[in-house]
Amino acid sequence: MKQSTKKLVLNSMLSDYTVNDLVWAFNEWQRRYIDAPEEFESQWETIRQFLSEDKGDNNDEISVGHEQAAYLLSIIDERE
Repeated sequence: MKQSTKKLVLNSMLSDYTVNDLVWAFNEWQRRYIDAPEEFESQWETIRQFLSEDKGDNNDEISVGHEQAAYLLSIIDERE
């Protein structure tokens, strides 16, 4: 999927969630991280890769924040 399309999909998905859903997802992420931090190594690898890349003037790039937001929304979807 093209990077800008990914951003649009994420933005439209956010309108389906409440602040309480996001609060719950952050708390659930924290619980999972405390219980099994080794399972989050792939996320840290994504962050390290993102930080090591030359971004240049590419404003269309998906950020680590976009990837993490998608992960939090997937946690909410697991609950439903």
